[in-house]
Amino acid sequence: MSNDGGTLKWSADIPGMTAGRPTLSTGYFMRFAFKHGDTAYWFRVGEDLTGAASLALSATATGSAALPCDKCVVKFNREAKNVALTVPIASLTRALKANAGSPPLAGAEWTGLFVIAQRPIFVPGAAGATLTADQAEAPVGTTFAF
Repeated sequence: MSNDGGTLKWSADIPGMTAGRPTLSTGYFMRFAFKHGDTAYWFRVGEDLTGAASLALSATATGSAALPCDKCVVKFNREAKNVALTVPIASLTRALKANAGSPPLAGAEWTGLFVIAQRPIFVPGAAGATLTADQAEAPVGTTFAF
């Protein structure tokens, strides 16, 4: 993760990323998670059947609505075996303010940092499932300061 004052960047190297879609899956799906104040959030990034990337920011609690994330971008780079998220700080500030009771972003420290890689699996004639492929947590006590 990095923050240049105007943009938050978060990237993850995925050694097993393949040139095409994973077997029986629409594509890659990951969650970039953090705790801001008393609330856990995540950026959910993925690919659909057309290969288009999707991105949503929400609290991790079941039923949480997506928060606005204007000009937030996710890119899957299969050649570099990497996924990168770019989030304008102004947009992130507005998104977190939209969640009642969220503290200001300026001066905040995020904890509970982790990335989870998953694969939505679809088997014709059967129900789908989301399988966890890998999870990488930041070392205990790690914070990210704004």
